Amino acid sequence: MKSIISMAENLTLTVLLTGSLCMYLVIALISKFLHKYWLTPLRIQHAMNLQGIKGPSYKFIHGNNKEILKMIMETQSKPMATFSHDMFPRVHPHIYSRINSYGKCYLSWRGSTPELYIIELEIVKELLKTTRGWPCYILRGEMGKSMTPAVIASVETMMKRWKQFEGKETEVFQEFRLLTSEVLSRTAFGSSYLEGKFWKSSDSIESDKLVKEIHYCVMEMVKKREEKVFRGEANSFVTDFLGLVVNSFHDPDKRSRLFAQDLVDEYKTFYLAGQEAVKFALAWTVLLLAMYPDWQEKARMEGIEVFGNQNPHSKGIGRLNVGIKGPCYKFIHGNNKETLMMNMEAQSKPMATLSHDILPRVHPHIYSWLNLYGKCYLSWRGSIPELYITEPELVKEILKSNDGSRAFPKRTSRERKNNEEDFVLKLIGDGLITADGQKWAKQRKVANYAFHGESLKNMTPAMIASVETMLDKWKQFEGKEMEVFQEFSFLKTKLPPVISKFWKTADSIESDKLAKEIHDSVMKMVKKREEKILSGETNNFGIDFLGLLLNSFHDPDKNSRLSVQDLVDECKTFYLAGQETVNSALAWTVLLLAIHPEWQEKARKEVIEVFGNKNPHSEGIGKLKIVSNILILMLDLVYIEF
Repeated sequence: MKSIISMAENLTLTVLLTGSLCMYLVIALISKFLHKYWLTPLRIQHAMNLQGIKGPSYKFIHGNNKEILKMIMETQSKPMATFSHDMFPRVHPHIYSRINSYGKCYLSWRGSTPELYIIELEIVKELLKTTRGWPCYILRGEMGKSMTPAVIASVETMMKRWKQFEGKETEVFQEFRLLTSEVLSRTAFGSSYLEGKFWKSSDSIESDKLVKEIHYCVMEMVKKREEKVFRGEANSFVTDFLGLVVNSFHDPDKRSRLFAQDLVDEYKTFYLAGQEAVKFALAWTVLLLAMYPDWQEKARMEGIEVFGNQNPHSKGIGRLNVGIKGPCYKFIHGNNKETLMMNMEAQSKPMATLSHDILPRVHPHIYSWLNLYGKCYLSWRGSIPELYITEPELVKEILKSNDGSRAFPKRTSRERKNNEEDFVLKLIGDGLITADGQKWAKQRKVANYAFHGESLKNMTPAMIASVETMLDKWKQFEGKEMEVFQEFSFLKTKLPPVISKFWKTADSIESDKLAKEIHDSVMKMVKKREEKILSGETNNFGIDFLGLLLNSFHDPDKNSRLSVQDLVDECKTFYLAGQETVNSALAWTVLLLAIHPEWQEKARKEVIEVFGNKNPHSEGIGKLKIVSNILILMLDLVYIEF
């Protein structure tokens, strides 16, 4: 009986343990499932939202897949109304829609997998930075020239094949696929398209088998190169793309050496990326030329004019109508007359409506020539050439001068001191704007500290005092119109009071005399600060911009020390640049608030809510969300316009 009871107890215990284990496993699986498909996505989305990156909300399990599929199906169900270059809304309607809704960086969900979309060029460039040199080398001009014969041979082969389609329609997209495959095989890998024949049947071969065949094919080409070098038939692996990769494969430095798999992967990347990109570009170009036969004829005539009946060559390609254009140079006056006429015509008419589109009015000549000649063009101020560059990436590249490479050196005021007409440079001096190399880096460091949060907080009382003085003056204009642009100019000049007096008569004083007065005025302020230190009235030069400059002026390290002229030039640069930019920005902001009184009222209520009847202070300024957004919008509008 006891044995039966014991067995029953054991059975019960076993059932309980088994049930508990099963329950635990079920709970664990459910927990893991929920963690993967619910908790983790929500946590990621919350973390990204805190960093300011928004996006469509995560949907349980499928993420945003249903929305994406619905958008794509809806877009592709309708034919395009007209031929247009605006293909993005049709090809990627979900990305287009979300960029408009959430900005250039947003978070999306492919199932439970987060995908961060970054369309901001600067961030993309930062992410894609690489230190390896040979991918850039293969695309250089000299390398391109050496590839020209192979490209021509591939095109001739295609043109011969096209003769059978004369007078008929042909699928150029497929033809260009074959052409790009042949060109890439010849130019980058020194082989024919037949050696890469496995690409043709990629859709019909299982992925593992295809990967194995690709690996084998690439290593066969590598082996041929190696055998030629080892037998003495060649003294290098050749300078095409495959040759450069094989050189890295045999690099004596183990840290720089490529593995066999890396070599194959680079081959696949270059081949596929090159083929797809060029194939689409060629097909699109042919479509455009078919839509615009006049340009097709112009291109044909230019090709005949440059090459005649001969095959194209690298020297002739450089003579085709590409490069930097601009208005023609006119004897002595250059383009001055045209510029003057455009300015006079633009300013003779009032603006039809208040608009942010002010470039055609402020700089009509630049606006006109940008439309005619593109974002980079050459203009003439008398006999002096001026290269206008409005492409942000190029501008950024040119302004990079802190590495000391002097790839795009700036011409300083001292280098142009013999040019008596360059009056503005005498006023600005050789400060941060015109400085170059190590000097720029040193001055940039000082300026950067001047705009640090703590430095700006210490300036708040001085700014408030200046604004109070201006507002007291404005009381006499209550209910009347006034010129705020001029008033803001006076506001800015109140901050360094000693300099302000001579700017008023700048137009009436000869430049050399004015430059001397500026120099003397700055040095007078410097002397006052130094005397206070020597007399023991204070133990530092101050924490404003001039104080920071004086610290560098008295730096024990000679390499970091500023000269007297550098100190004066920095004061001039900071003052002129600060006054003009802030003056214009304040006037533009007031104009916008006058146009949109509802936002003016919102800003006023927010300021009263944060500060009440007290003066603003640095801690409260950070709480002004509406005012901050107004200022950001104003700066964005200025950036978009220029």
